[in-house]
Amino acid sequence: IFDTSGELIIGCGDMRAHDYITPELVQKNISLLDQSSICVIDADIPLETIKFICDHCYSNDIPIWYNPTDLRKSTKVIEADSLTKITFMSPNLK
Repeated sequence: IFDTSGELIIGCGDMRAHDYITPELVQKNISLLDQSSICVIDADIPLETIKFICDHCYSNDIPIWYNPTDLRKSTKVIEADSLTKITFMSPNLK
């Protein structure tokens, strides 16, 4: 909801959309990933997908930027045994 000057007052997001980003979906579109000069991974996607993307990008020399939105999600790359494959990480300051 925006006010009369266009400023956001209230927003609502459905985080379930991230669950649809599966390794199978990424594999289906792997040619797009292969054409990328860098891959940015949002920490909200499933752990299995993070692992799949990290393994693929690392094997194909595609740098990875991991973007955890909070401290709890920043550990997902460790759980996926992929921390050493991350090139950049940009956690929120808080």
